[in-house]
Amino acid sequence: MDRVDFNLLDDRDSELLELLKNDDVKAFDELYHKYFGRVYNLVHIALNDKDKTEDVVAAVFLHLWELRAEHQIESLNKYIFAFTCMEILHKRKAADKTSANYLPALISKRFGEFRLSLGRFKRVLG
Repeated sequence: MDRVDFNLLDDRDSELLELLKNDDVKAFDELYHKYFGRVYNLVHIALNDKDKTEDVVAAVFLHLWELRAEHQIESLNKYIFAFTCMEILHKRKAADKTSANYLPALISKRFGEFRLSLGRFKRVLG
């Protein structure tokens, strides 16, 4: 299985975030095309359902657009990764109360450097 890498650093992200804060649709489009594949793959692996995957991916990018001026994002790739994981958890929580154990183990196993705390995800689930 291909690795979904959210650890890439990119100076262009900082520029795009600044443009995004000023309602630049082209900057959003560039960010969308840059991160869509990584977000889609992570969600699809975790949920294994095309419709749910599309719902979560749409929610991630809608969130980024709606709150573009409010957030002080230092690392876009990590922000998108974290928000995507929270959306996956919310989607899985609705279908399966065991998601608090499932997602951190899946991500830890498949996505290398990004280690997740099981306790942190249990707190998110409330």
